[in-house]
Amino acid sequence: MNKSEKTLDKDANWDADGTLGNDEDFAQVTSDFTIEEIQDSLGLKPVSIRMQKSVLDDLKLIAAHNGTGYQPLIKLILKRFVDAEIRRILRDQIPNKVNECSSDDPDEDPLQASA
Repeated sequence: MNKSEKTLDKDANWDADGTLGNDEDFAQVTSDFTIEEIQDSLGLKPVSIRMQKSVLDDLKLIAAHNGTGYQPLIKLILKRFVDAEIRRILRDQIPNKVNECSSDDPDEDPLQASA
């Protein structure tokens, strides 16, 4: 296969058969980043967790159905949960802040009173 044939269908060559991206002529050694440096730059922290086998099996089934791995699925689930809980906590705090800011002076701005 010549170079022009390799590039006819770039997406298929990258994704399906690896025709592109596997050529040693274009490979180069990367700099000596450590795993820790890469994780720090991405804001990642490795963790270990123990969970019931049945839950893990179910997560793997769901992940396979959605075409992803179970670990990215767990990260997504945790991120969604944390975001929802933060929103709930903030919603719960709004009535408390409004009550704290209320005053008998109708001309006083409640937002300025809390500052």
